[in-house]
Amino acid sequence: YQRRVHGKMELTENTPMAPASVDPEMYRFIDFHSVACSSQNTGSSLEELSFALRPTENGWECGRFVKFPQEIIFKLHTRAKLEYLLIASKKSMAFENVAVYIGDGLSGSFVDVNYHLAGEAKEVTNAQQKVKCYGIGSFLKLIFNTQPEQSPTNPYGQVGVGLIRVWAAPVAYYKGVKYTDATDEKSSKEAIDKILIELGVPIEGTEWTHADRESYKYTPVDEETRETLIALEKVRDQAYRAEDFEKAGNVSGDIKKLIEIGTEIPTLKRYLAEAVSKEDFGRAVSLKERLVKLQRMRNAMDALYE
Repeated sequence: YQRRVHGKMELTENTPMAPASVDPEMYRFIDFHSVACSSQNTGSSLEELSFALRPTENGWECGRFVKFPQEIIFKLHTRAKLEYLLIASKKSMAFENVAVYIGDGLSGSFVDVNYHLAGEAKEVTNAQQKVKCYGIGSFLKLIFNTQPEQSPTNPYGQVGVGLIRVWAAPVAYYKGVKYTDATDEKSSKEAIDKILIELGVPIEGTEWTHADRESYKYTPVDEETRETLIALEKVRDQAYRAEDFEKAGNVSGDIKKLIEIGTEIPTLKRYLAEAVSKEDFGRAVSLKERLVKLQRMRNAMDALYE
């Protein structure tokens, strides 16, 4: 499914889609945030690509005096099956090619991720280019192997990215909590551990233990979401004791969604405060809209189980 060409791995025409079956209606643009880059020129921003809806000159560009290849890494807000990427360069910093890799990591860090080649874009300019990609994962790595030639508009031969958007479908490692006659508190806690791992949350150091009945107070979410999580856990346990397994399964699904919401809210609040302090009010508006949307989703879920 891959072949080696001139020392590099390349997708073949027979490379299959990942085996997971995904409803076409599940595909959407997936949110992400930046986690690492080989270098970054002063005044550019890798994080800006997390919010850009069209090519921007405020996006990332590599340092002026760096060696290639250069890399940038993003963490998707949900594990997903890729369909394609939209990518564009900065106006004066087109690049010859970029290899797109996707991977998963169990510790929540990009350091231990096992990546595989998902696709490749060539002759990328400021015009949006649709790049077909194959694979499932929660981390994206873009590798720029070739340095652009120096020119009057790009005197240092830098790579600059003005847009990245990820079209994909959310896919889980672990789908729901299956209740059986043997279900006990330990298996329930293990299920939550798996959910946290899927979300990329490092469970080491969060004081997460099977024996602790108040484990949710250590989940890395905002306080209001934490209170709702504790309430939902009680509802789920009541449903399980009453052998209402359909309701228990539904509540477990909502717990998973709530953890996704709750882990994103503190990050958005931090980015919003940063944007306001820099008087970047355009970005602040989009962050605020996203924050309000998530808070409404959380409140609606809370009201559903009152």
